Amino acid sequence: MQSFLTRDPSIRGTIRKTEPITAASKLDTEPIESPQTDPSGGVARVKGTDLVNLLNYINFQDGTIHASFRHPNKGEVVSFQALPQPSQGEDLVCRWMPPGLPVAIFTFYRFEFLLVSDGFSRIRVEAEVRNVDCEKVVFKIPEFSSEASARTIQRYSATGTSVRIYQNGLGFQGILADFNAVSFRVEVLLPSEEDLYGLNRDGSVVLFLERGEALLYSGECRITRFEGTADRRTVVFAPVLNNIRRFAPRVMRSARHVLKPSPTVRILHPLTGKHLSLSILDLSGIGFSVEESFEAALLVPGLMLREVIVEVGNQRLLKSSAQVLYRNVSAQPHGKHLVRCGVVFLDLNLQDQGRLAALLHQAMNGHFRVCSATDMEELWRFFFDSGFLYPSKYAAIEKSKESFKKVYEKLYLESPGISRHFLFQDKGTVYAHMSMIRAYPRTWLIHHHAASRGGHGLAGVAVLEQVGQYINDFHFHRSTKMDFVMCYYRRENRFPHRVFGGAHQDVADSKGISLDEFAYLHLPEEVGEPLDHYQILPASPQDLAELKRCYEAVSGGLMLQAMNLTSPSSSNDELTAQYALLGLVHSHQVFSWKQHGRLKAVVTLRLSDLGLNLSNLTNCLHVIVVDPDGLSVSTLFAGLRNLGQHYGGEDLPVLLFPTKYLQDLGIAYEKSYFLWILSMTHSDGCFQSFRNRFKRAPHGDR
Repeated sequence: MQSFLTRDPSIRGTIRKTEPITAASKLDTEPIESPQTDPSGGVARVKGTDLVNLLNYINFQDGTIHASFRHPNKGEVVSFQALPQPSQGEDLVCRWMPPGLPVAIFTFYRFEFLLVSDGFSRIRVEAEVRNVDCEKVVFKIPEFSSEASARTIQRYSATGTSVRIYQNGLGFQGILADFNAVSFRVEVLLPSEEDLYGLNRDGSVVLFLERGEALLYSGECRITRFEGTADRRTVVFAPVLNNIRRFAPRVMRSARHVLKPSPTVRILHPLTGKHLSLSILDLSGIGFSVEESFEAALLVPGLMLREVIVEVGNQRLLKSSAQVLYRNVSAQPHGKHLVRCGVVFLDLNLQDQGRLAALLHQAMNGHFRVCSATDMEELWRFFFDSGFLYPSKYAAIEKSKESFKKVYEKLYLESPGISRHFLFQDKGTVYAHMSMIRAYPRTWLIHHHAASRGGHGLAGVAVLEQVGQYINDFHFHRSTKMDFVMCYYRRENRFPHRVFGGAHQDVADSKGISLDEFAYLHLPEEVGEPLDHYQILPASPQDLAELKRCYEAVSGGLMLQAMNLTSPSSSNDELTAQYALLGLVHSHQVFSWKQHGRLKAVVTLRLSDLGLNLSNLTNCLHVIVVDPDGLSVSTLFAGLRNLGQHYGGEDLPVLLFPTKYLQDLGIAYEKSYFLWILSMTHSDGCFQSFRNRFKRAPHGDR
C-alpha cells in the first residue's frame, strides 16, 4: 500500500520513515535524538509556563515551530511549519506556513507532537489538538514537556540567501535554509531526482552564498548529510578551512594592541541581517580579533561582512567592510569552549584610517600624534627652531608667507584625505615631524621630515617609523590609492641618504625601489635665443612609448609609473577635484618637446599652491631628456621659459633628468635631488631595511 503522500502530491511536507526532517526555519534542524536526562537520571522536563514564554519569543522573532504527523500503517512522518500566535497559557493557536494545507492530511495522518526549539535545545511537546483546519491548528498546552535533544552549536535562519554549488563541472542552485559557524544547510532545487546523482558525496564542493549581486561567502566545503524528497534535497555542507589567507604573507606584520577599555565592534551579519556586538580582544591597522561562545558562534572563515563599526566608548571610530579570516577553538575550565575569530578590514576611508592610526600610534607611544589638530604657532616655531626653515629657504617664501599659513591651516587643521601628518610631541612641544601628500593619482609623497636638535633623543627616527607603520597598515585599501611612495632628498642630508638610499641598496631591484638623480635649477632670466626650431605639444601615446624605451635603458626604475607618465589617458581629474574641495590647486600636464619633428624631451608641468611643498617640488617643471643629441641648452631653456610663463609660473624651478645631460655640456645647476620611489609590492624588504637602520641612525640627522 502506498503512503498518502505518494498518492496525493498536493500534500507538500517532508517525509521520512522514522523521525521528521524539518524545513527551513529558525529552529534547530538535526534529527531528533533520545530525550535528554537531568543529573538525577530522569528525562529533563520543561514547565508549561516556560514553554509559553518560549513560544511568545518565537512569535516575537517571526519564527516557526514544527508539527509532526505520522502515517499509522507505514510509519512515515510528515512535518509542517507553523507560526505560533501569542499565547497566555492554556491554548496555543498556530497558523500553517505556508497556509492552505490539504484537509486530507488530517484523515490519513495522525498528529504526534510539536517540535519547539530555542536554538540550543529542542522541546518535544505532546499537545492535544483541539481544532484543526487547512489554515490553522489549536493545541492545548500540557503541564510539562520533555527536552528532546540539546544542540552543541546553535543554528540560525537565513532568508533571501541564494546558493551556487560546483563540483567537477556540475552546478546546482539552492537556497540557504539555516547555518551556524561550522555548517550550512542548503535546500537544493532539482528539476529531477537524477540530477543529483552525479554529485560525489565523498568529495569537496565550492560553495557560493549570495544575496542579490553581493557575494557573501565562497569556499571549499565537504558534504556531511543528505536529506529530503525527490524534487527538493537538503544538503548540509561544512567548510573545509578554518583559516583563509586574504593577502600574501608579510614579514612586517601590523602591531596588535590590547586596549583598555576594550573597543566594541558591531557587525551587521550578512546572513541573519541582524547586528552582532562583541568586545575586541586586540586591534591593529589591518583588523581585529573577537571572541564568541562556542555554542552561539556566528562567524565563518571567509564570510564577507558588509558593515563593521568599531566604537570606543560610545563614539564611532570607523566603519568598514571586512572579512572573517580564521576561527580557532580553545577549551576553557569547566568544559566550556570559546572561539577566537580574526577579521580583516577591506576598505577603510582616509578619515577612518587617520582616526584608527591616531589611536593605535598613541597606544604604542604616548608622544605620537597622527593627523591631529595642530597648534599652528607651535608647528611654525618648530620648523624654524629645528633648522628646517633655514634662512635661504625662508627668504624664498617670505613674500608669500600669508598664503603659506592658509595652506597649512587647511592641511593640519582639517586633516583632508590628500594629506597625512605625523608628530612626536611632548607637553605641547613638537620634537619631530613628517608628512605625506597624495601627489599623483596612485602615489604619495613623503616630505617635511624634521627633528629638533635637543631633547627626546631619536624623535626623528621615531616619527619616520610612524610613517612606515602607517604605510604598512593602510596601503592595501582601495581608498588610499597608494601603489607607490616617493620622496626627494639630497645626498648631503645624511639621514635620508642612509635610510632611503640604504633601502634601495638592500632591496636591489629597480622595480621594487628605484633611485633617479635630478638636477635642480631655476631658469636664468635671460635664456638667450633658441638655436633651433622647436615645438611643445601635448604628449601623444607614441611619445610616451618612446619615453619609456629611453627611460628603461637609462634607469629601469619606477618614475614613469609613479608620476603617471605611462599613458596620456591616465586622468588626474579625480585628484584635482579632491584638491579643489579644499580650495587648493592641483594641475599636472604632460608635454612633448620636439626639435625638427623629433622627440627630444618630455616635460611635466606641476602647478600647486605655494608652500604645499616647502622646496616647491610640487610646483615645478620636470624635464626628462629623451634624446640629448643636438639639443642645445639655450633652445631647451627658451622653450621651458615660454611654457612656464604661458601657465602663469614665471619662476618655476626645474628638475631635470638625467643630470648627465647638463654635466656633459658643462652647465652648472644649483643642487641635485634623488627621487626615491617604493613600489608597495616590495614594502616588506623596504621596511625591514628601515628597521635595521633606525637603531643605528645618529641623532640630529634630518
